[in-house]
Amino acid sequence: MNSLKTFIFPDTDPFRETRYPLLLLCAPLVYLQPVEANPDRPGDANEPDLFTERGLCQAHTPAPLGADRDRFQRLINDIRERRDDYAAQLSALTVASLSAPPAERSEEARHQIVSSLLGQHGLADDIAAKTATLERWQARLVLAIAEMLEKEEEALRADLELLSEREMDMLRSLQGEDGPEEDNPLAELEKIRTRLATPRPGSFTARFKAWLKLMRAAEPPQTELWLASSMDAADQVFEALDEDRSPGAVPVLTLSLPQAIAASPRYVIEQIEQFHHQAAEVLAAIATDLASIRERDYPAVAQPEDLLPTTGGSVERWSALLDQHFPASSHGRSSLTFYLLPGHSIPSLLSLAGASPDEERHPHHGLLAVLHD
Repeated sequence: MNSLKTFIFPDTDPFRETRYPLLLLCAPLVYLQPVEANPDRPGDANEPDLFTERGLCQAHTPAPLGADRDRFQRLINDIRERRDDYAAQLSALTVASLSAPPAERSEEARHQIVSSLLGQHGLADDIAAKTATLERWQARLVLAIAEMLEKEEEALRADLELLSEREMDMLRSLQGEDGPEEDNPLAELEKIRTRLATPRPGSFTARFKAWLKLMRAAEPPQTELWLASSMDAADQVFEALDEDRSPGAVPVLTLSLPQAIAASPRYVIEQIEQFHHQAAEVLAAIATDLASIRERDYPAVAQPEDLLPTTGGSVERWSALLDQHFPASSHGRSSLTFYLLPGHSIPSLLSLAGASPDEERHPHHGLLAVLHD
């Protein structure tokens, strides 16, 4: 396989229609798995197993739960099924606790929230007494809830996109300008659309800090590329680069991708492997060019065409293959922009476990891709 081994962040569940296209280029796609797979059911042909067995995905579990795994899963299932019962606790846990500075948050309140959630499911009392353990439990909860909500919002967004502007206009005319506001389904739809389009920086910050908390528990696997699943995620790296007063990130390449691949997991895998076979030469050329710029000296002044002199033709061939296998008319288009981070790796910028202390003397440039939906 000539694709790039890539670590995606802060996603913890890449098994969805809008993430499958990444596997055309980025494989295996490594992701943080907050809770290890069930060791008693290794033979289950579930979605993650199918992609892992084919070498397309790889889980990284830096802080496994061990004997407490099943009880944590019961807690998450209970939250999923009884969302309203947990609303107040989850609001305080996901936004206030992790996004506020330490001086502004109450340690006692945080302990009470997590202890309450854990205690309701028979988890040991001493978990809440150990700060590091408590913070990791909290991080797992935040990430699990974030993925849960993101999937629901993604499904809702897809449903709303099925309503064309013409259909919305028809609903407005049926409602009438002087129609009652209460029990107005059109008004509710507009509110939902607005809410989905409104950025929530506090929620993202909480999620990223939770991801970082678990990632710092163990050294991540070596990868050629790190992939930010949103501009918010990329900004975390760019801000760390700015704080170090280093040269800024240099955009070197942009590649198109399908916006989504909507099919069963087995068929998605079949499509991806067919594409890998047809695009083997192009994938090898792109991977080789990107790998080469990470190792060589970075000039003080450089243009993308100087850094990647042979990639131009590969981009055209890549786009042609995409149009052949995944036409824009049926699959839409997103894009990946690649940035070179001179003299710094992403693990060092994020202070992850295992970041080399000798990087300043023997620098390897970081390579960051940013997904633009």
